[in-house]
Amino acid sequence: MDPTSGDQTPNPIPNPNPNMDPTQFLMLQIMELWKEVKKKQGSSEDYVMNALATRLPEFNHDPENGCTFDVWLQRYENIIKNDGAALDDNAKARLIVSRLDQKTHARLANTIAPKKIEDMDLQTTIATLLKLFGCRKSVFTRRYECMRMKYHSSMPLSDFVAEVNRNVENAEFAAMTGEQFKCLIFVSALEDDDCVALRTHVLKKMKAEPDTTLMDLLEECNDYSELQSHIEMIGKAKVPQVHAIQRDENPQVNAMQRGEKRKSSTDQKPKADLLCQLVYVKDYRTVNKTAWIPGIICKQIGDVTYEVKVDPGIWIRHADQIKPRASMDSTAEATNDSSDTIIPSKPATSPQAQLDQGETTATLSAISRPTRTRRPPSRLIVNPHAATYHYT
Repeated sequence: MDPTSGDQTPNPIPNPNPNMDPTQFLMLQIMELWKEVKKKQGSSEDYVMNALATRLPEFNHDPENGCTFDVWLQRYENIIKNDGAALDDNAKARLIVSRLDQKTHARLANTIAPKKIEDMDLQTTIATLLKLFGCRKSVFTRRYECMRMKYHSSMPLSDFVAEVNRNVENAEFAAMTGEQFKCLIFVSALEDDDCVALRTHVLKKMKAEPDTTLMDLLEECNDYSELQSHIEMIGKAKVPQVHAIQRDENPQVNAMQRGEKRKSSTDQKPKADLLCQLVYVKDYRTVNKTAWIPGIICKQIGDVTYEVKVDPGIWIRHADQIKPRASMDSTAEATNDSSDTIIPSKPATSPQAQLDQGETTATLSAISRPTRTRRPPSRLIVNPHAATYHYT
């Protein structure tokens, strides 16, 4: 044992060959001692990694609740760097990967395939994890959301203060310049629906040039407005002017434009509100089928079909086979038209009274027939022995 340090002195290596050169024997001793040191160093590295693994919590990627890898690394980077100073970079990389949950580890392995995780160095491992599981929001988005924060009465003030402090730190307001803050206020004010395209154009400008000033944005907006005016001017020049006659929504005007004769109110068909009214009904029992007999509308059995009470009984007629009695009387008097024959019937004192009495039969008027004598047509007699043909 070494009396100065208390460490146990390694046993001397016996010389396997007394005839060996002393220099070769010394090199053999040095190699054996180096193996012993590496063995102790390996056991010490495993001990440090196990100790740090118990202090570092498992990383679960949950961006909705702010659990991103950049937040995790910022919190525990000091432990990995200082307490793990005895570890080399490869060991630190293995330590970080060991603290990933199963889902995050599988996504990392699938992303870098066919390359293996253990083949990456520390810097590559951290950069890959930040790219996959870091905060995807831009600095502008974090700053904008921070300025739009609102307090709800159901939330404790202490929790709201902690949230404000965290969001402000994540937004990196300390690194902002005065011009960047002015640009942020300017873009935040473009909330109108008409400013959507302009706001998008300005945001692209700020992303491409982070050091953009407020005057630069003003010049960019003027250029955008001028460009839009040019686009509208060219678009109007290409659109031909069409001089078309607009169709009027009034059906009477449309009928006049089509050259149709306007129907008078007297030609309208009976409706549901004309039940129990006096009408004329088409009578198909006559020879020329142009006779009309009086009747009363009893019931509507379809959209345009009605039951009409007449002297012979109850008929079913279409609206085209029914005419209001007042309308037909006035038309006949004005035109003196003899094509339609109106056959009168026994007058009724009241339409409703007739329905109540339930009269189903009445005396029919005589049907007029022609008085001339009819004779059969002449027939041709064919006689093969006769010299000529004649009619009989």
